[in-house]
Amino acid sequence: MYPNNVDYIAIGYLAYAGENYLYYTDENTPADIGSIYYRVRIIDGCGNSNLYSNEINTLFVSTITDNENALNTIVWNQADGREGEVVSYNLYRSQNEESPLLLYTAGTDEYFYQDNLYDAFEQDGDYCYYIEAVEVNIPYGEFDISRSNEQCTLIDPRVWIPNSFVVDGDTPTFLPVFAYASLNDYKMSIINRWGKVLYETEDVYAGWNGYYNGNPVPQGVYIYVIEVKDGFGKLITETGTVTVFSNR
Repeated sequence: MYPNNVDYIAIGYLAYAGENYLYYTDENTPADIGSIYYRVRIIDGCGNSNLYSNEINTLFVSTITDNENALNTIVWNQADGREGEVVSYNLYRSQNEESPLLLYTAGTDEYFYQDNLYDAFEQDGDYCYYIEAVEVNIPYGEFDISRSNEQCTLIDPRVWIPNSFVVDGDTPTFLPVFAYASLNDYKMSIINRWGKVLYETEDVYAGWNGYYNGNPVPQGVYIYVIEVKDGFGKLITETGTVTVFSNR
């Protein structure tokens, strides 16, 4: 039952009553430990058990995430022991529980794919993948599909925060820029050195123009507190200071 040529262990028993096919569901072995191999041991009416079926394995997908380059490498194993001929592997990607997208169809000699997400910076960075092995010419039909586990991965959020701006100047707004972040629960607060909140917004596109109560704030250093979530829903808090310059 275990991969990597570890000895088999018994996981269940099925009585035979003349059926053409027997079905067994393994509900106790986690799907995330790797590719798992199965075989059937046949016991005759005399209690002899020297006959074994073919070996068949499960598909297993793993991911390697390169945060710096926003690149996910998806790796899967070869499908062994199928009754038919495996002709391709279909790689699917989903995000935020949306319908899976057929990302790539691989040949039988391909076992990895690099998903470049560099241009997808407006998405929240949460991606899930699974693979299907497509086999044809099987004895009981035209084709069949084996599906792997689903592997989810995260590209870490990025934020670019200005360290200064000029009120009513060429750069009149303090506006952070985000990538690979979930902005549904965004919040930004601006606080002066005495702890008074001068500005708050939950609109990621609404920056601070350096005004409070209709008047520009005095030139100086102010504190920002920014809250945003990553693609897995984890809250991330960014704090720091911004220098406000007067244009008058």
